[in-house]
Amino acid sequence: MILTVTLNSTIDIVVPLSTLILGTVSRTRAIYTYPGGKAANVARALKQLGGKPHAFGFVGIRDSRETEHFLRHHGVPSSYIPCTGSNRICLLLTETNGAFRETIINSESDIDIKEKDIRLFFKKLKELTKKSSHVIFSGSMPVSLPPDFYAKAIRSVDKNCIPMLDTSSKYLFHGIKASPGIIKQNLSELESAFHVKLSSPPKIMEFISGLSEKYGVHVIIVTMNEKGSLVFDNGSFYFFPAVRVKDPVSPVGSGDAYSAGLLYGLSKGESVKNSCKWAVAAAAANLGHLGSCFINRNDVVKYIKKVKIMAIKNLKFKM
Repeated sequence: MILTVTLNSTIDIVVPLSTLILGTVSRTRAIYTYPGGKAANVARALKQLGGKPHAFGFVGIRDSRETEHFLRHHGVPSSYIPCTGSNRICLLLTETNGAFRETIINSESDIDIKEKDIRLFFKKLKELTKKSSHVIFSGSMPVSLPPDFYAKAIRSVDKNCIPMLDTSSKYLFHGIKASPGIIKQNLSELESAFHVKLSSPPKIMEFISGLSEKYGVHVIIVTMNEKGSLVFDNGSFYFFPAVRVKDPVSPVGSGDAYSAGLLYGLSKGESVKNSCKWAVAAAAANLGHLGSCFINRNDVVKYIKKVKIMAIKNLKFKM
């Protein structure tokens, strides 16, 4: 089993528009809405790949039934902790005229997480990670939780379960101190968390090598959108160029699909290097859909054949 932990559950609203023109009335053929959150998206993608995910975390009590029903419809069991309030809204405006541009508007969560909810969370986390090979903590946090909550959660994971962290800013800054087994991070979020500017591959490699040594993180993956991903695995570096996709629809959720592919491979006993092939292919498959992680295994398998590994010495592009 792979446990996916979402602390900041969402209601995603996807609005496809031919062109977004501010200050005017826009029309669309349809508006799509579904319960989300980064780790919940990972769970759905994992299920499509053939994995065995279990979704966990906090959810607003007003949206708890809809969230659990949606995940169950996609074959994902869940055991969320309902808390006072509702999921935060995530509005995704997707331009479909070939510009491949996304405007995302996030709101803060009004979920009020009480001490009793936190106690229950840690109790269930321990129980669920005893049954899991991996656990992913992904996304931001409600304002009712302290910034170091991920660090506390990682330290509470069962010793036989490998924790993975995919978050940003202050949550990453604190969470890495708990030495998760895997960190997967977008470059801009990595720079924001540690207040650095990493303008070239050598600088990125030097920086993440230092993070690994300082915090005892054995696998660190830095994704760079359409350029690809740089992978650090126990002292070795690999670079995976992004797979080109004809007529992409939306980039939203590709990072979550990447995480799902990586965890799927690892859960099957594959190496980090081979698991990243699943990750890159899943991210590519996600580009063909509106919304996050509405992928299918056949597309991912098709894209795996196109995944390549580039020699580190050939990395000369600027960020």
